[in-house]
Amino acid sequence: MHFGGVRALDGVDFSLTKGELRCLIGPNGAGKTTFFRCLTGTYQPTRGEILMGGESIPGRERHEIARLGIGIKTQVPSLFDGLSVQENLWLSLRHLPARLRGHRIAEVLERVGIGALRDRILGHLAHGQRQMVELAMIVASDPRLVLLDEPAAGMNKTEVNRLADIIREINTTHTVVVVEHDMTFIRAIASTVTVFNQGRILTEGPLPVTGGTIRLRGADIGRLSAARRARMGLSLIPQGRQIFAQLSVMENLEVGASHADRREASRIIEEVIEDLPRLKPILTRPGGVLSGGEQQILALARCLCTRPALMLMDEPTEGIQPSIIEEIRDTLARLAKARGLSVLLVEQNLDFLLGLADRIQIIQRGELTHAVAAGAFRESGLAVEFDLQAAGY
Repeated sequence: MHFGGVRALDGVDFSLTKGELRCLIGPNGAGKTTFFRCLTGTYQPTRGEILMGGESIPGRERHEIARLGIGIKTQVPSLFDGLSVQENLWLSLRHLPARLRGHRIAEVLERVGIGALRDRILGHLAHGQRQMVELAMIVASDPRLVLLDEPAAGMNKTEVNRLADIIREINTTHTVVVVEHDMTFIRAIASTVTVFNQGRILTEGPLPVTGGTIRLRGADIGRLSAARRARMGLSLIPQGRQIFAQLSVMENLEVGASHADRREASRIIEEVIEDLPRLKPILTRPGGVLSGGEQQILALARCLCTRPALMLMDEPTEGIQPSIIEEIRDTLARLAKARGLSVLLVEQNLDFLLGLADRIQIIQRGELTHAVAAGAFRESGLAVEFDLQAAGY
């Protein structure tokens, strides 16, 4: 699958047996979602063949592919917010005679464990509940192949554990392929993975046994829950920001400061707003109506409200206008100096990194291959290699 000179997928040879549960992993931009879109007809492959039970997929309309038995749950739930859970399921079963839909809806609600949400309006549900509703809509159509694109994204630990149980149960009657970054979740549902990298299959097979330690302030945190790591001062701004779209900017900040008592939380929020004055005129606006740049500023502010010692940022400049990229860079540099805040960035924008970082480390195929001071990075020749790889060469 080529987009101009960029090879989003290149020579992928993938086979799946009936009843299998396979997980696809790999870095962002590896081609996993593009692969799904080729399977469902959203994209037409530049060349090659896709077969489903002996039937050729390329060239067919998306609804034809769905009728062949391929169902997909996308990264962002595609639901009708103004309708109830039952009404959403009713629409997903419009291919069935009306007299059969009620029984099928009841069956699927019980199977996915969301019967209590039957009459709730979608727009009033939490993110994890919405994910479950869309999963129910896919299962209701009874496809032969179920594709799940990051189904655990944004869920809490309890929801993720429940989701793992549901996927394993669905796999008793359906073939399932899951794209996911959460390795703990992957280990809970599948024994075989396919690793994508730069549009190709790097390797596939059983999950290996891994070892090693993760230390923060001298303490081994490898087996600690996310909540305990956060209390120790570790905070993450994930790719895609994952703010609370239905909450106001101020309410998002209050969530970040919820570890403190009311008086202290108010002081923390005021201090963060002073550090990020762009937020002042938009405090009452819902997070979901903000621009991408404003949402990234909000994600940064919410993270700062947790009072982190180490802040992890995953692709913070993705889809952001240059003026806000500069604002984020200047804010991080100022806070690192004034508060002693440590920041670990995963980023492909080399100019952003060189204007901010003290050290640059390169990871290739799961191994740390280079580590140099930022000031010496261009002179080392790695900058040319880095730019070429980012461009797909």
